[in-house]
Amino acid sequence: MPQLDISTYSSQLFWLFVSFLLFVSICTFFILPRFTKNLDGRKSIIADDIKKSEMNRYKASEILSSVNERFDSLKSELDDKFRNEKNELFKNFIDKKDKIKSETKIKLRSAIAEVESNATNLRNEISEQFVDDLVKQLELKCKK
Repeated sequence: MPQLDISTYSSQLFWLFVSFLLFVSICTFFILPRFTKNLDGRKSIIADDIKKSEMNRYKASEILSSVNERFDSLKSELDDKFRNEKNELFKNFIDKKDKIKSETKIKLRSAIAEVESNATNLRNEISEQFVDDLVKQLELKCKK
């Protein structure tokens, strides 16, 4: 077998070292710089993206806090307005209720006074008519 011939070992070892050195030098000077450049580019892009995302997160938290503050102020303002309107409506309701109550009392008193005057007039008419009827009956009895 020629592969196991010791006389060819030295040339095989020589070309193995030359090939290996050539391969290592090509990898070191051509392939690895491209890989490192690519990796460094990725790292810088990732670092920039992380920086941007942190800035955006900070801005978003500022915006959110300002929105929450504005929301809270508007909510308290609306609560105050609602409370004031509610109190105003309740006051108007009470005022109108009292006004209607007093008007109703006045109308009721005038109606009672009118009924009383009508009752006295009716009593007077009834008593006069009753007297007239009695007189007529007496006259009729006297004529008989």
